[in-house]
Formats: sequence, C-alpha cells, structure tokens
Amino acid sequence: MRIKSYYRKIIFFSIIFIFISICFPSKSYSEKKDTILVLETTKLPSSFLKFKELKENEGFNIEVLNINSLNGDKDESLRGYLRENLEKMSIKYLLIVGSDKSFPMKRLTPRGDNVHDQFDGDLVDTPSDIYFVDPFEDFDKDKDGNFGEYPDDNIEIEPYVLVGRIPLDSEISLDKYFSSLVEFEIKPFNEKNSALLIGAYLAFKGEKWYDRDLENEDGADFMEKIIDDFIIKNGISPIRVYENEGTLPSAYTNDFTLSNKNISNLLNEKTFGFINISAHGNPYSVARMIWNDNDSDYKFNENESKTYIFFNVADIPEGLKGGVVFASSCLTAYPESEINLSREFLSKGGSAYIGATRISWGPTYWKGPEDGGLLTINYLFVKNFIDSHQTVGEAFWNSIVDYHTNYFENDKEDPIEAAQMNTYTFNLFGDPTLKYALENDSFSISSSRYSESSFKDDSIFLKYNLLKGEDCKKDIDLAKYNSFQNGFIYKTKENGEIFRIDELNYEKEIRLIESDDISYLFKKEYEEKIELIYFGKERDIILKLSDNLEPEKAKYYDKYRNIAIFKVRDGDSIIFKKIDKEEYFIDSNSQNIIIYRDKKFDYNGDEFVNKKDFYIFSKHFGLDEKSKLFSDNFDIFSDNKVDGLDLIYLSNKDGDVIK
Repeated sequence: MRIKSYYRKIIFFSIIFIFISICFPSKSYSEKKDTILVLETTKLPSSFLKFKELKENEGFNIEVLNINSLNGDKDESLRGYLRENLEKMSIKYLLIVGSDKSFPMKRLTPRGDNVHDQFDGDLVDTPSDIYFVDPFEDFDKDKDGNFGEYPDDNIEIEPYVLVGRIPLDSEISLDKYFSSLVEFEIKPFNEKNSALLIGAYLAFKGEKWYDRDLENEDGADFMEKIIDDFIIKNGISPIRVYENEGTLPSAYTNDFTLSNKNISNLLNEKTFGFINISAHGNPYSVARMIWNDNDSDYKFNENESKTYIFFNVADIPEGLKGGVVFASSCLTAYPESEINLSREFLSKGGSAYIGATRISWGPTYWKGPEDGGLLTINYLFVKNFIDSHQTVGEAFWNSIVDYHTNYFENDKEDPIEAAQMNTYTFNLFGDPTLKYALENDSFSISSSRYSESSFKDDSIFLKYNLLKGEDCKKDIDLAKYNSFQNGFIYKTKENGEIFRIDELNYEKEIRLIESDDISYLFKKEYEEKIELIYFGKERDIILKLSDNLEPEKAKYYDKYRNIAIFKVRDGDSIIFKKIDKEEYFIDSNSQNIIIYRDKKFDYNGDEFVNKKDFYIFSKHFGLDEKSKLFSDNFDIFSDNKVDGLDLIYLSNKDGDVIK
C-alpha cells in the first residue's frame, strides 16, 4: 500500500507540473530576436509604454531592470547581471534611463602611471558607458585601482551590449523624450531625409599648440567628405552651414552662414534626421574661430584670431522634431553639469546625441579616416549609420571598436593616450535601437543645393525626376509653377522667397538669394597651364583646387589643403600650373561667382540657359579672333567674331535644358 501511495503522489504532482507548464509557460527569449534591457533609475513615464509597444512590434523583447535590484557596487552588479543573462535573455541593447547622478558613468583613466609630460592636465579620468559594452573585459589588469589605463590595462573591447543612456531624471522630461522619440521613429523617411551639417574653423595654419605646428582645419572639409561618400547616395539632402567671415572663410559654398539665429531657425522649422557638428565646444555651446588679417600680410598671427560662440543651449528650440547628432567637439556631453548640450537636445525633443564627456582629440591635418582622431570615429559612425543602415547603437559602438583596433596610432599630432581617451569620451545618449535608412519605395534625391543665387527677376529651373507612364505628374502641384516640361519645373522667382517642390513624395525646399554683384571667371586652357580671367568688382576670392593644380601667384596659399586667396580686379588673370594630365576641378566658395564651363549656350554648367549665361556671353560680345578672350563657344555662327547674330541665336535658346 505504501508503494501505491508513493506513485499516486508522483502522478499527482506530475499532472500539476504539466498543467502549470501549459497554462503558465516560462518566458522564452528565443521567441523574439533581441532583448532591450532597460535600466530604470527613476520612474518610467507613461509614454514609455508607447516606446515599448513600438519596439515589440519591431521584434524586440523589452525587459525592465530596476536599479534597486542591483546590490552593492551598482556598476559591478550590472556587469555581473549582463554576464549572467547575456545569452539566456538574448540581451543586445542596454538603455540606461537616468543621468550620471542617478547611475554614474564609469571613470576611466586613459594614461598609465609612469608617463608624465605637458599633456597630464588634459589626459584626465573620463566618464564612459563603454564599461557596460563589454562586461567580460577586465579594465584593471594591473590591479592598481585605475581602470582603463594605456598601456597598463591593455583593454580589448568586443561590443556585446550596445549601450545608450537617456541622461534625464524628471518624469516630465522623460515623458517628452519618449513621446518625441516614437514620433520621430515612425515618421516616414521622406519627411526626415535632410542632414544639417555644421562646420567651423578649429585652427589656422601657423598656429601653435604646445610644441605642435597646426594646419588649417575647417569643419566644412569633413562635411563635404561625408556628403560625397555617404549622404547624397543614400537619399539625404545636405544643408550646409559654414564659415563665411574673416580673411579665410570656408572654401566651400554654404547654404547658411554660421550664426545662432540661422541654426536655431533651421532646427525650429525643419525635421533633420541627421545633424553633424565640427567645432570647438564646452558643455553649453560650440564655437567658431575667425582670422582677421589685421596687418594685411596674409600670414596668420596668434593675436589675429578670435573665438565666437555660434550656438548654445538657449538656441535649441522647444519642440525639436527628433534627429541624431554627432558633435565632434569637446565637452558637450559633460555629465557633471546639470545643463549641457546633450541633455538639452534630448529634453527638447531630440532622439540621440553622440558627444564627448571630456575633451576630444584629433589632428588638424585630417583628410580621411586613415589620419585617426575624433573625425575618424565620426566618419566610421556615418559610414555605419547612413551607408550600412546599422542602428545608432551598432553604428556608434562598432565605430569605437573599429577605431580602437585599426586607427589607434594614426594621429601623429597628439599623444598616443589621446586615442584611448577618445575611445572613452564619446558616448551615445538616447535610444540605441533607432534606425535611419532610405525605404524601398522612396527615391534618392539629387545633390541640388538648398539655396540658389540668381539675378534680379531671373527665373529658376529645378530638376524633377519623372515617373514613367501617364501618372508622371501626379506627385507635383503644377499650380505653383509657371510651366512644367521635359522633367523640369520653371518658376519666376521672387527675392527671398522660400518655396517647395515635391519630388516623388519628397518635399524639397529652395531658398532664393538675389545677387547684384555676380562675378565671373572665364577659363582658358593651355597644355600645361590654366588661365582664369576675372570680370567683376575688386574683391578677394577664395578658390579650392584639386591636388593636380598649383597657383603661380596668390596672396595666400595653403598647399596642404590646396586653397588659395586672390585679390582681383576686373580683367585680372589667375594662372595655374597643371601638375599632371588628370582631370581637375576649380571651385569657388561663393555662390555669386560663376566659373565658365566649356559648353555651348550653358556657359556656367547648370544645365539651363538663363540670365547667368547671358551675363557670361556679354563679357565676350564684340570680340573677334584677334582677342585672347575669343572662344568658339561664343562664336555660335562660326564667323570668327561674337556679334548680334550670335546674341539672337542664344536668345532663342533661353529657357532650354542643356544635358
């Protein structure tokens, strides 16, 4: 009887166990792709539920870990939790909700004990969340209590956990953040495919820093590189904000000049999916350097440059429309400050912010990722985020690991420990799962600029990508324009007007700038030289040249960047040597300078015959074959002179598209 009673109990409890297993199954983390672990250091707001629902619909598990469940040393307890549950819970992302005060970032030491020099005051302990990215790595191998030293601790990072931090503590700020975040993430790509690219000067050639001789460093150089390599081809429209003042303004044409008002207005009026900044920084602002050559010798002197703030926390408008920022600046994410640019950006509606918690380092000679430093991290991030379509967490932490592994020693202008500090100082604030990519049913835009300069009462022509078939005009409101033909829109402009066109469901803005001082450079090419003949008012002009050109004479010439300043009057010549026979380019930094192109009728190369071309033609009217300015391109009737017959023929081409 005892045996029977024993088996009855086994059968009874087995049935109970099976019933519980069926009705109340244990949580399986394999049912969904990845888990987002949310560390709750303060009460999560009601809008977090919208975020949770969005991420679950995207295929994520969401697990909330309250900080009070961590014992003893909180950061070590969290690392232990991650090690124990990484595979079991399929943890891929960690979202820390709370500021440095609520859950401190780990202070890491970039320089080892036995090295001391002039940089000791700069290579300081650096707050970082990289400590949680690789919970298996020992950051204190020499057991001296200083974590992350180079070379003492010889750290090697694997990005097991992609960490983002929302550095906000109040429920009101967090509620606004999650609401804005969800709104931005669900917004169609066509409504956020603009990039705001802000580049300032950080150094001038001839400047010294400690015992280093610096090069000209214009943040616009970096912006133009990522535009060429990643931005345009991924369907993103760049809006350029560059330096336009001083003796050496940017060599690139801008859409807007650097100013608090311009940037604040742009952020208030538009949705930018991506914002990139290259400028000096502090916790509250970013700044520009301007060189004014007071003695007119075109040689930089330390007392001729000044630094001006052009954007600060007060300029961030309420009600930002989302966006991801990478700030290549020092200190803009300084966590000990209750107010800093990273916190203000997220609290006012921004989606993610990558910035430095301490100073950041990079060579002024940077031209590409092989040169190392902070711009290499930025470049690798843009490549991952924009071109490879990784989430912001993947893109950022992969760029940090790639930089630390492959570009660590490439910066020759800064101490080697600067690379270690860069690895720590840049951190991701915001949702690490955010993606930003061209959708399959979207279209890729052209590289047309945001602004367009023209003559008074001129007409504007805008390229429009036609759909095939009968519905080719359905996506554009033709009532706004004078005419529409051959894939182009024609509109008579009004000075200062901002108007919009729709290109296959994408709304593009054009800001029209009227110019009354347009100058013109007429190009004559010889076997080994190029001659540019200037027409216009006396002025300084800046030309950006390809590496296979060199000016014979210039007021100022930066051979490394191949930028030259010329002081010119009407009829002056500028001569360039051709170093080789490869294709070359000559670009002006000003929208109101036209560089002549070798194309009949369309003399300025913008694909349209309009008043700019008539202006160029007028400079050659009346010339014959005896003049050095004579060109077959203007002698339309091929009678060895440019006269009224040629003008009449050109007039008949007004408004034509020249492809």
